[in-house]
Amino acid sequence: MSWFANTSADGDDEADSASEVAPSPVFESAADLSDRDLVEPAEASYLPDAPPIEASYLPDAPPIWELSETQFPPARGARPTRRLSDSLPDTEAGPPQLSSTPAPHRLRRWLPAGTFLLGLLSGMLALWLVALLFLSPDHSPLPSSSPTSGESDLVLQLSPAYLTALVARNLPRAGLPGQVSQVRVTLQPRDLIEVTGQETLTLFGLALTRPFFLQVQPVTATCHLQVHVLHADLGGLSVTGLAAIFEEHLNQQLSQQPAPTGLPAGFRYCAVATWTTTNGLWISYSAQPTALRPSLPPGREDAGLARDSWLQGLEPDSGTPTRLRR
Repeated sequence: MSWFANTSADGDDEADSASEVAPSPVFESAADLSDRDLVEPAEASYLPDAPPIEASYLPDAPPIWELSETQFPPARGARPTRRLSDSLPDTEAGPPQLSSTPAPHRLRRWLPAGTFLLGLLSGMLALWLVALLFLSPDHSPLPSSSPTSGESDLVLQLSPAYLTALVARNLPRAGLPGQVSQVRVTLQPRDLIEVTGQETLTLFGLALTRPFFLQVQPVTATCHLQVHVLHADLGGLSVTGLAAIFEEHLNQQLSQQPAPTGLPAGFRYCAVATWTTTNGLWISYSAQPTALRPSLPPGREDAGLARDSWLQGLEPDSGTPTRLRR
């Protein structure tokens, strides 16, 4: 066994001396590698029939001494990378500049207050309109005119049936949007007329029927019968505030009514007073006679007299002979 030990000891000494004498390996550059590839194409290709790789296809790698300590040489066959030439902006170069636009938090702070004020004003306006149109009190009656002995020349009585037909014909023209049916007129003492009926309104193919109730006072104005609306109810909702428009349209229809037929001609009839009883509506008229031949104005009458005198001067006198001149 001594020869085996001596042999191993000699081998260890030779290995130590070889490690001391052998130089350190030097990393080769990419250019040396590319030259070696051209020299040994058979070893570089993995396939037996593949063509040799030329050095022009390999990227130019920088020498090993130009690389930094933390930068490693590129791998064989890897794609080259680009470096950013522009440096990142320095965030600590100066103090931040304030923008001239208002901050969003200020707008968010005032937005709820502005919305609340706008909603409050809209609600107050809506309540005012509802109170004006639908919650207004009833109108007070006007002073009634009683006929005097000197003014009343003719008294007419209108029965409830005639008044019902008259109101049913004039109500659709008074501004109601729907069709009026089942109209009924009830006369109360002390100048009061009550009108009831049904109004049918069609919306999007659906018929909506609502009852209406009117309380009016008959009056006389401009020689015609007029009405003054005291209370208006539509579908159980008071609409007395809208009665002014309805009253104006209804009075226009009554003003266009002609004088009562069957009265003697040659007179101008003017309504001077009206009152109601349970039996009908009474209207007092004054009759003023009209001239059968219209009179000429003063200027035209003088011109007519002057013309007649001039014509009379041209007529020849019957006692004196007429002499003709040649």
